[in-house]
Amino acid sequence: MSVVVAVKDTDRVWVACDSQTTGGYTKRTITNKNNYKISKPDKEKETIIGVVGYAKLTNIIKVEDSFVDELTKLKDSLDFKYVVKTIVPNMFSLCKDNELITKVKDQESYSMNGGITFAHKNKLFMIESDGYVIEIDDYCADGSGHKLALGYLNQHSDENKKDMAIKAVKSACENDLFVNYPIIVMNTFDDEILIIEK
Repeated sequence: MSVVVAVKDTDRVWVACDSQTTGGYTKRTITNKNNYKISKPDKEKETIIGVVGYAKLTNIIKVEDSFVDELTKLKDSLDFKYVVKTIVPNMFSLCKDNELITKVKDQESYSMNGGITFAHKNKLFMIESDGYVIEIDDYCADGSGHKLALGYLNQHSDENKKDMAIKAVKSACENDLFVNYPIIVMNTFDDEILIIEK
């Protein structure tokens, strides 16, 4: 299981996650950078994507070079419409190509095997497993420990934004069986990666 937390700052978004994976009755702490639950596409240093759900979905998202076309980057025009009309269909296509999509029983719709937090520059979106997009104005949390993380964020929204993201994940690590240290922290402004052991 997982927790991914994102907090908007003035000129960037801070994104933090835990490092535990769970399968059946076993758990594993992931410390290799290739397996972090949050990552930046190789050609988009101002984008961070966080994934909760199937670990394979994290792998597939992580090896994509880009999610935003060059013209949109040049015009700095990524918005809600672009995420809905371009990013979401691309995510579903990736999921379909890699057998990470499930047909919803008794419906003509499909679901991705996970949820996605998408941050670009100072914009933040949650993409639900059914493709529903929520544009976030302040902060969000997804995954197993999201209720604990949101509880912290709701009580401390006046703090330093980086600290908010870290402490929200800490709250989940200390109280949810499926979430654990180390905490990985990135932002959409620079290449800094923080690793918080405890």
